[in-house]
Amino acid sequence: MTLSTNEFIRRFLMHVLPGGFHRIRHYGLLASGSRAANIARARELLAVPVRCE
Repeated sequence: MTLSTNEFIRRFLMHVLPGGFHRIRHYGLLASGSRAANIARARELLAVPVRCE
């Protein structure tokens, strides 16, 4: 695919966040800071046996 310079820049800038915004990549139960604790708690609540690795 060949794009004009203007079209390439337009498409590229669609992925740039405005100033003051932060991209959130990981959130929720699998957030890196508390992933192990959240998974352990979910297994406890669901009565799922702990996996032995």
